[in-house]
Amino acid sequence: MIAAKSNELEIVRDAISNARNNDEAVQASVSVLAERLERLKKRCNLFADVEFSSDVQRLAENAVALS
Repeated sequence: MIAAKSNELEIVRDAISNARNNDEAVQASVSVLAERLERLKKRCNLFADVEFSSDVQRLAENAVALS
């Protein structure tokens, strides 16, 4: 289970470092991580101001532009 959870992180990291294309797997991974972050924000105020890096935000914006 832990390996599956870290897979999204690896996919996004590889896309940021240009080791892989910004494909459907990258977009799905960004989406999963965004959902997890939102759940954390709802559960604990300590995460209220946490945001993705500009690189991850750029990946997400590119997905919207491509769709």
